[in-house]
Amino acid sequence: MVDDVLIFPPLANPFYPYLSIPTLSAYLQENGRTVEPRDLNLELMDESFTTENIRNMENDILAKINFLDSLPELDWKKQEEYLQLIRIKWAIENMRNSSDLTPEEVKAALRDLNSYRYEDNLPVLLEPWKYYQKFYAIYSTIISPVLVQVNDTKSVQRAINGEEYYFFYKLLKEKYVPDILKNKPRFVGISITYQPQVIPALYLGYLLKQADPSIFLCIGGPLFSTIGNDIHNFYNDIDFVDGIVVNEGEVAINQIFDYLDGKGNIEDVINLFHLKDGKVIENKGMFMRNINNPPLPDFSGLPLDKYFTGSLVLPYGASKGCYYNKCTFCSFPVINPIYRVKTPVDVALEIKQLSEKYN
Repeated sequence: MVDDVLIFPPLANPFYPYLSIPTLSAYLQENGRTVEPRDLNLELMDESFTTENIRNMENDILAKINFLDSLPELDWKKQEEYLQLIRIKWAIENMRNSSDLTPEEVKAALRDLNSYRYEDNLPVLLEPWKYYQKFYAIYSTIISPVLVQVNDTKSVQRAINGEEYYFFYKLLKEKYVPDILKNKPRFVGISITYQPQVIPALYLGYLLKQADPSIFLCIGGPLFSTIGNDIHNFYNDIDFVDGIVVNEGEVAINQIFDYLDGKGNIEDVINLFHLKDGKVIENKGMFMRNINNPPLPDFSGLPLDKYFTGSLVLPYGASKGCYYNKCTFCSFPVINPIYRVKTPVDVALEIKQLSEKYN
């Protein structure tokens, strides 16, 4: 039975699976582990983008507006919230009035390969594409209304404590948390790649830990590799998280499983920040110098037929890091300071294997 879970959280575009979870899954399976991959970014988008749920979303917004209208006065935070709600209400009305299509018809058009196959079909695809873009703008505003920096501890804490009003969190709490925990996992890992994922990911982690305090909750991803010493302050405000993995996570996650199996110490897990006696401990770091002959990314277990595209698109990594590595605005020198590239033979072989396996 599958116990442990790897999650890619909202908020990112749902056109293809992101590479982090399939890469981790393949490495762990090669080491005898079995994990359940979950693309909650896609799952939540697919469930939310329906006629019924958009109607429910609009009713929730109207109820909140009416509640705020009933108050004798609004402080500045409530005024900002009120303005945001009005903007979302107008955006939903504009989306609905811009097309006679339903969300279900839009998804069907985006998933139909014939929509993309012929040049004459492109104008027909334009209408559902514009409809989707309008919904995504509304969806992203609602699910992550504040672009939280991971070192902005006050915003992070407000999000975790539910001081902001997030419409999709009821769905996370009532449906997805019980579903994730149904097989009683020991370990749940959440991979955060983009800033808009911070609030949904941390709130999901907070709900999971509330529902089952015994799980080892681990977060990681490129975002955490970029903030340096700020991770200490950040960790103090999210002490429900058992570990934060920075840089590359394959070896670290496998070592965490060893620790959970009673075969190692938490202090020996590379690239890991964790709490001990109320203090943030930073373990030693390491990068995988040889990236040739790795296990093929494993996309099985993901709902590959549900992505919003006419044909399956799989990401592929032929290198790690950057050959130049000097741009001060870029996070690559921090995340992958060592430039490593696969051989052309390995690249050709792996692309061929992926194509044959996933058609």
